[in-house]
Amino acid sequence: MDGLEVAASQRSALRLGPMSDNHPLQTSAPCDLGPGIRRDERLRAVRLTLRVGQAARGAGYFLHNCISFRPALTALACRHASPTPTVPASPKHSGDPTMKLLSAALAGALALPLMAASAHAQDITRVYASPDAAIASLTRVPAGYDLVFLSGATPGSGPNGPKIVGTEAQTMDVLGKLQKLLADQGMTMGDVVVMRVFLQVDPDKGGHADRAGMNAAFKKFFGTADQPNRPARTTVAVTDGNGSNFVEIDAIAAKKPMKAAAKKK
Repeated sequence: MDGLEVAASQRSALRLGPMSDNHPLQTSAPCDLGPGIRRDERLRAVRLTLRVGQAARGAGYFLHNCISFRPALTALACRHASPTPTVPASPKHSGDPTMKLLSAALAGALALPLMAASAHAQDITRVYASPDAAIASLTRVPAGYDLVFLSGATPGSGPNGPKIVGTEAQTMDVLGKLQKLLADQGMTMGDVVVMRVFLQVDPDKGGHADRAGMNAAFKKFFGTADQPNRPARTTVAVTDGNGSNFVEIDAIAAKKPMKAAAKKK
C-alpha cells in the first residue's frame, strides 16, 4: 500500500489527529475511537474533556502546571470509548463513554486538593528578630488549627478584693488569669500567638507607662527555659484608663486539634 492509500485509510478510520498548538488539549499521537463511534460523539467527548480541565484548573489544582497530563486525558477518553475495553465496565459506568471520562477526571480533580493539603500541613511559624528577642516579629497559624480568643483582662479580683500595686505586679496578675483560662481549654501560654498590652500612664513613673515593669513580668511567662515560645505583641500606652489599674491584656492562642482518639480518653 503506497503513501496515498495509507493516508486515505487513516482519514476514513475516524482517528483523532494532532490538534492545534493553540488548543488547550494537545496530543501528538492519533487516537482511534473505533469504527463504532460517530464523529459527533468524538467531538462531544473532546469538548467535555476541555470543560472538565478548565473547571478543575479554575480550582487551582487540576491541569495547573501539569501539561504532561493533557495527553493522558485524551488517552483516557479513548480507552473508555473503545468498543472492546480490557476491563468490563460496571453498571454505573455503562452507557455514554463521555460520562466515564467525566467521572474519572472529576475524581482526580477532587483528590488532588486533599493530597496537597495533607502534604503541606505544618506547625505554627514564629519569626524572631534575634534569638533573645522578647517577642516574635511574626507568627503564622496554618489552616485547621483551633483558635481561642481571650478578652482583655485587668488586675485584681473586683472592688472588694486586695489592691495590687505597680505595673509589674499587675502584669503578673493579669497573665496568671490568662494562663488559667488557657488551661481550662487544654492550652498553655506557649500556644499564645498574638497579644496586645494596654498600659496606663503611671504617675509614679514620671507620667510614663511602666514598660520595663510590664516586660519584667512578661519574661517570666514567655521565652523561658520551660516555655521558649513568644507571641507577636503590641504595647499601647493610654492616658484615660481606670485610675489605679495600669494594665489590660488580651490575646489569641492557637493549637493543633486533638485527635478523636485522644479526645475520647
